[in-house]
Amino acid sequence: MDITNQRTQIELKIIEKSVKDEDFRNALIRYPKATIEIEFGVKLPESVNIQILEEESQTFYLVLPYIPKNETEMELSEAELASVAGGDTIWSWVTKCESYESPC
Repeated sequence: MDITNQRTQIELKIIEKSVKDEDFRNALIRYPKATIEIEFGVKLPESVNIQILEEESQTFYLVLPYIPKNETEMELSEAELASVAGGDTIWSWVTKCESYESPC
């Protein structure tokens, strides 16, 4: 599965649960990173920042992907390089564990 499909599936799971479970939705708004880590049983890197925007009836948000501005931003650290070599992305970290019963 490619990264776009993987990300889309994870986002859909999060959105679906947030519509059905008000406590989850409130936790996601207040503590997005921690809530996702608990929900998927993973620990995201400290460098990862997650922001949640709640739409209103007359407002629609479209999120554009980040595009590196120069070659320096495209360089990977040793840890990032090791992750990429292993095929890991932020979305693969999230999908490694699908439940609380199988923590990473």
